[in-house]
Amino acid sequence: MKESRLIPVILGLLAVGGILLVTRKKEPTPPEIPRAEIPTVDEIMGARDLGELNNYYRVINGLLTIGVLDSEAYMILYYAYYERWYQLIGGG
Repeated sequence: MKESRLIPVILGLLAVGGILLVTRKKEPTPPEIPRAEIPTVDEIMGARDLGELNNYYRVINGLLTIGVLDSEAYMILYYAYYERWYQLIGGG
């Protein structure tokens, strides 16, 4: 008699275990961090207006802040920004 009661209990435990395995949530994957490409001097010098040029300025400042650019590379890009800014405002 005890054996007949044991079978449904074992089957019930196996069913619950199977349900738990199937419905277990996977660990969420961390979001991908977007990577900004480093603009080139030619891209900065090719800016069509001050809005586009200011976007390059924000990008190079952000890349310096997070350590993607060293100070030497930053200064090269900043100088291109400065030159193009001066051209766009009519300074030559």
